[in-house]
This record gives sequence, structure tokens and C-alpha cells, in this order.
Amino acid sequence: MKISPNHTSRNHHFQDLMLHRVHDILLVASPYDAFILEEDGRLTEQILHEYLGMNLSYAPRVWQANTASYAMDLLSRRSVDLVIVMMRISDMDIITFGTQVKEQYKNKPIILLAFDESEIKQLPEDRDKFMDNVFVWSGNASVFPAIIKHIEDTKNVKRDIRKGDVRSIIYIEDTPRYYSSILPLIYKETLFHTKQLIDKSLNNTQRLLHMRGRPKVLLAQDYEKAERYFKYYKNNVLGIISDIRFPKNGKLHSNAGILFAKYVHSIERSMPILLLSNEKSFSSKGSLFSHGDLCFSNMILSEAEDSILFIDPRGGDSFRTPYYDLAKISHSLLGGYDHIINNKASICFNSDMTAFLDFDMNKDKSVKDLFNSFLESGDYKPEIVALVQVSLFLSMLPLHIDDTKKVYMLALRASELISGIKDTKIDE
Repeated sequence: MKISPNHTSRNHHFQDLMLHRVHDILLVASPYDAFILEEDGRLTEQILHEYLGMNLSYAPRVWQANTASYAMDLLSRRSVDLVIVMMRISDMDIITFGTQVKEQYKNKPIILLAFDESEIKQLPEDRDKFMDNVFVWSGNASVFPAIIKHIEDTKNVKRDIRKGDVRSIIYIEDTPRYYSSILPLIYKETLFHTKQLIDKSLNNTQRLLHMRGRPKVLLAQDYEKAERYFKYYKNNVLGIISDIRFPKNGKLHSNAGILFAKYVHSIERSMPILLLSNEKSFSSKGSLFSHGDLCFSNMILSEAEDSILFIDPRGGDSFRTPYYDLAKISHSLLGGYDHIINNKASICFNSDMTAFLDFDMNKDKSVKDLFNSFLESGDYKPEIVALVQVSLFLSMLPLHIDDTKKVYMLALRASELISGIKDTKIDE
């Protein structure tokens, strides 16, 4: 059988990636903490199970030490790629232990695995001097592959992008509890989609080599690190997932995520950005990334995948009040815009000869009630949505000046919406 030179070179290309791998882990934990971690089975078996679930070909070995002195002894005798330490160890505090490890093994990554954020609050602000990062154990062993992949990606990203032009995803989050839960999900999705993209004609060995080319996930916990990642790797960034509130210039900044998104879009307008927040204030007030033209004609329903695809975004690099996109949806859903444009609406007259617009959706009150219920659940005001919707109808008049009937319908609908807003006080 003759193998093409190109095919062979591609395999060598992937073989050069992921030079730094985590093969041996040292877990430093008290007997009680180790028992909690292994409640559902041996830790090595749990990690192996998670690795198999993520379609990874190998799982690291875990060596355990229940005292700091024994941990230092193991480090002197074994080649350990990663140290995971719990807060409670009997013969030494975590700061002293981390400092000793860093002094003797400068490039050895140390991760603190905490049970809750109250333990993290006990640490000094300069914790970067004696550990590399902090994760939170929430009872799910998937955090271990996430820790391992995080360390590997951090060590390999520069070389792999240079050697193999691999892609990356920047994830910005400063709260350990959140990134400890979300990172495992990002890695699972990334590995799943990488596997789907691999040529089915390849054999198992070739597929495993190609998996090394999966996108790196770069965790940034402040604005400056995220900015550095983007500057260094912007040509290889697939997208950005970001919290809204995180440190900037050494202080917690309430809109850092929005500022970073604006910075990125000033350089690369087409960069996909997902902003995350668990606070209602960011969704109902503030400026958020906008689609810009969220009407029915820009939505495609995929019944096979049970999803909606949004197309033709006009927002681009725009950040604006969410009321604009909400009004656009209402424009189509309740306002009758699509009915007017597609000649599905008609002008009717009451007994007193006042005109009104008649279209199918206008007769179904349950749709309006459902939409208003959605608005109220997100702390949005239906009256403000209606007022923005009026401005949208009026802005459409010049675009349809060649069709007198449509112009009259759009103006009539705007008038109806205005009359439906009673005693509205806008204080935003």
C-alpha cells in the first residue's frame, strides 16, 4: 500500500503537538478530604471514567500524600507533572507548602482544590506566589480533567499555535466556583465537536493524533491577561466567553466584560463573543451586544435540531439597550410588521369610521400575554418595549414610500400602539 507524502506529513504535524502532557499527579490531602473525593470510587478510576467520556486516550496516574512532608519526599523521588493540594494538611499550612514547592521546583504547577469559597477567602491576595490557580470541588469528578487540560493548554498553546496553527477559545472568569463548573462543559463540547470534524476514513491511531489539534481553552481571570491572550493569538481565536464583572487594573470593574468586548470588536468585528452574568441588572439595564435586526425574517427555525438560527445581524460591534432587540421581536410578533410587508394585513373600519389594522396575530390575546409575562420575568417594562416599537414603525415609513398602502398601514399601527400606552412614566 502506498501512503501519500501529504498524508504522512499531516500525521507528523499532529504528532508534534501537545508536547507537555500531565501523566502523574500528586494529590496532597488529609485522609478525610481524600475520603470525600473518593466517595464514589478511587480517584484514578473517576478520572479515567471522565477521560473516556471525553473521548481521550489516556488518563494520568494519581499519587496521594496525606502530609506535606511525605509529599515533598514523593516529589524528590518521582516525576510529577502536577500538584493538587487541599486546604487541610496536618503538618504544614498551604502557604508554606506551596512556597517550598515553588522554591525547589520552580515550574511545577500547583492547584489548590477547595471545598467552598470560604476556604479561598482565607488566602492572601498574593496567592500567585505559591500556587498557579484555585478550583472548587462541587462533588463532580469532571473538574479533574478540566484542571489537567487547563494546565496542558497553558503550557502548550504558544508552541502548538506556532507549529500547528491550532485554534483557541478565551474564557474570562475570576470566580473559582463558576469556572470550576463551566470549564468542564467547555472542554466536553470542544472535544465532542473536534471528534465530529475528524475525517471518518482515518484509522484509530490517526484520529487520536488529530485530537491533539483541538482548540485550546485559555482561562483569563482579569482584563489584562485576557488582553494579552487576544493580542498574542487573535488570528487563532475562535471566540470569547466572558463574565461581565471581573478585575481591571487590579480592581473589580462592573463592566469589564463589555469594555473588553468593545476592545475586541474594534480590532476584529466578526469575533463571536458570549457575555455571561447571573445578575438581572446586566440584562434589563446596561448596554449589551445587539443583533440589531431581530425580526422574523432574520430567524430560521430548524425543527430537526429544535433550534432557531439568527441570521443577518446588523448589530455588528454595537452595544445597546436590550429593549431595542426586544422591540424588534415584538415588532414582528405583536406589531404585525411582517404581516404588513407581506400583504397579510388589511385596513378595516369601526362603526364610527375609525380605521384599525386587522391581521391574524392581533386576534390572539394569549400571544401578547405570554410575551408580556416573559418581559416581566426579566424585569423589562412592556410600555418601554412598546414605545421603542412605535419608533421602529415610524422609521420604516421612508423605506416604503413607493407603496402608499404600506405607508398608511405602518403609520396606523404606530398610532394604535401609542394609544395603547396609557400613563406611562419612563424613568430609565
